[in-house]
Amino acid sequence: MKADILGFFNSPAILMELQTWLAAVNPTHHHRIMAHLKKSAPLHLSELGMRDMVVALCRYFSGDQGVIPLSGLQPLVDCPKLDELSSHYDTIGLQSLSKLACIKLNGGLGTTMGCDGPKSLIHIDPHHRFIDMILANVNQWRSRGNVPIPLVLLNSYHTMADTMAAVSDPHTHFLLQHQVPRLDARSGMPLIASHSDLEWNPPGHGDLFHSLYASGLLKTLVDQGITVAFVANSDNLAATIDLRLLGYLIAEDVSFMLEATPKLASDQKGGSLAMRNGRPCLLERSQVSPDDWELFDQISQYPLFNTNSIWIHLPSLLTILEKAPMTLPLIVNPKVVEGVPVVQLETAMGAAVEQLARSQVVVVPRSRFFPVKTTRDLIVLRSNCVQKNGDGSIEWSTLPSISLSSHYQEVNALSHLIPHGLQFDANATLTLNGPVVFQKPCYIRGDVTLTHALSEPVACGEVELANVTKQADDSGWHVLVPDSSS
Repeated sequence: MKADILGFFNSPAILMELQTWLAAVNPTHHHRIMAHLKKSAPLHLSELGMRDMVVALCRYFSGDQGVIPLSGLQPLVDCPKLDELSSHYDTIGLQSLSKLACIKLNGGLGTTMGCDGPKSLIHIDPHHRFIDMILANVNQWRSRGNVPIPLVLLNSYHTMADTMAAVSDPHTHFLLQHQVPRLDARSGMPLIASHSDLEWNPPGHGDLFHSLYASGLLKTLVDQGITVAFVANSDNLAATIDLRLLGYLIAEDVSFMLEATPKLASDQKGGSLAMRNGRPCLLERSQVSPDDWELFDQISQYPLFNTNSIWIHLPSLLTILEKAPMTLPLIVNPKVVEGVPVVQLETAMGAAVEQLARSQVVVVPRSRFFPVKTTRDLIVLRSNCVQKNGDGSIEWSTLPSISLSSHYQEVNALSHLIPHGLQFDANATLTLNGPVVFQKPCYIRGDVTLTHALSEPVACGEVELANVTKQADDSGWHVLVPDSSS
């Protein structure tokens, strides 16, 4: 069986490496690894993609659950701060725009928001989607530098076709990341589901490096004189091209730079930065034992939060991958598909900060971090609280506090219930418990609560609600706590 597994590969270096990995696995698991390879064969994955899958399976079947003990970590301190970097890096950055590529992670469907297409195609106002704002920002810097800055959209198999149909920019590259079978946690075999799409998952954004290399795009960019890539999530519109960070990476000969921001108590889902063996390291919450979550959430111990924005020196990355593949820390992501417990084996791109020489963590303000992960975030982004600029950037100051019942969890439902958007006063608080259809644009002032337990949505025709709690029944809305100013 071991020979059959190795028969999928041609690279002498990969063959030698996999022999070591397979030797460390109980041979009883070899038929499971073979099943994953056979299922993936029709996809014609690159050798690197298949290698990564086999390595991840070997690690998992050898007992690696992706858990990193906190006992060996120290707080990360003394990082350079963007706000304190010299303005002369701006000049270097402006002169270096011809060396820059912008990469957006575009593989997400926004499943937590009930999306069935790329999250980047969600509208943030009647005329603009996330992708339109991304293109506006890249185009602004193309015009300023008079250079055709390449935009690379890293897509999953879920998002590739829809994104290609939606974007016609001549300088945009569409990069398809690898996909792997979901693992049935009960048997270790590839998942069998009612629909084939449910049987696969992207292996995390740590796959970016090998997807770039295996596609040939990494070498193409380097051959064209592109030496730096700025990478960020497509749902974080605050992550825009920054001259000072570009200039700093080039002037200080940094090979890899991760943007972190001061951690808040609300930063639960995601990763924090720490020190391990004298190196900065990324620690995702899913890599922490639940017994350690209380310690992991202590800002005094882990004060920096990962924005998932990175800067890469592309020639350095190419040199590394020409020598050997990267092996990033494993993330074991449990899920349930059609009632079946499954495991997705993934990696995170930010984890490369621990492995690459001349890597750094740079502290950036929260103004570079506005991820949209829930419909609550989308309501705020669509509101007056966030200024959407023509250059694709966004700005905000005070944001409202919003609590929503499950009726608003999906984007389509949200657009039906709040078709005109909401506006908020500074420090406004809105609680919606039960489906409410806002028939007109509505301004929220102070503390506002609308609640009902009816089976059907209830219409609200107000254009302004201020410091009021209302409850609806079959006869209409009733004020429980009136506007104190009236």
